[in-house]
Amino acid sequence: MDKINQVVSITSARKLLGKEALSMSDDQIKDLIFTLTLVAKQYLRYNSSKKALGKNDGK
Repeated sequence: MDKINQVVSITSARKLLGKEALSMSDDQIKDLIFTLTLVAKQYLRYNSSKKALGKNDGK
């Protein structure tokens, strides 16, 4: 993941994770940020498509 697309810095993620991040490498933190970003995007897409469907069927 290049720096432009990174939503949260590794340092910030470590602060948010606290003790849980002590045993994690920088690459593991990057992977976690990437995975959580993908999950969040999918969730937003799912909810926005659900709302669009609800508007179209008279609800």
